[in-house]
Amino acid sequence: MKSISISKDGIIEYYGNRAGYIRNHVAVVDEMFRRAEVEQYLKQENGIDIVWKNGVYDRLIKGDIENSTVLKRCRIHQLKPNVDMRMKFIGYDELKQRGFGAPDMSNYRIVYDGDVQTNDLEEIYMTFNQPELPDNYTGYSMSKSDVIELYDEGGSEFYYVDSIGFVKLEAPSSKMANTQKQQTPAAESMKQDAVQSGNNIASPKESNEEFQVETFKINM
Repeated sequence: MKSISISKDGIIEYYGNRAGYIRNHVAVVDEMFRRAEVEQYLKQENGIDIVWKNGVYDRLIKGDIENSTVLKRCRIHQLKPNVDMRMKFIGYDELKQRGFGAPDMSNYRIVYDGDVQTNDLEEIYMTFNQPELPDNYTGYSMSKSDVIELYDEGGSEFYYVDSIGFVKLEAPSSKMANTQKQQTPAAESMKQDAVQSGNNIASPKESNEEFQVETFKINM
């Protein structure tokens, strides 16, 4: 008997137990099945990213997979050091009252890009609004005027950190969409240096692929 398998409908089985499921090219697996062989089979052999989450096994036993939340990845955007200081650390209404209009993402840089194990904005805020921040977080403690981006293969949602709560940015401009191509502040600086020296850098090719029903090629 093979210890790990994936069914045609995307259910991950580990020694006959329903350990997790696959949605949007991501494996959501119950924490109780966190094993090196599971990670090797999914990530290394089949190229599937993994999110470990409690309670997945219980929901699958009850047949409650359709209501399972698929976690998105997260980017944190913070205003660049050289922008007008009057934009910084203020609420959304005050930003407009001062004549700046809706947030212009060309004024922002990405200080974090990764998995945060939640889609809840309050939980994300608490994660990055504390003295000890993740090692791969390159900004200051999260505050007003920051923008949280949740994204997956289907696109992105942007949320402005307001005085109380968050404001969803309904119609991101093309400048906002282009910030997704930025990788790190260091990479942005290298690009600017190259432009100044007369070198041309090609922009990454944007993907026009539409969402497709997943099929799986499983290595036996």
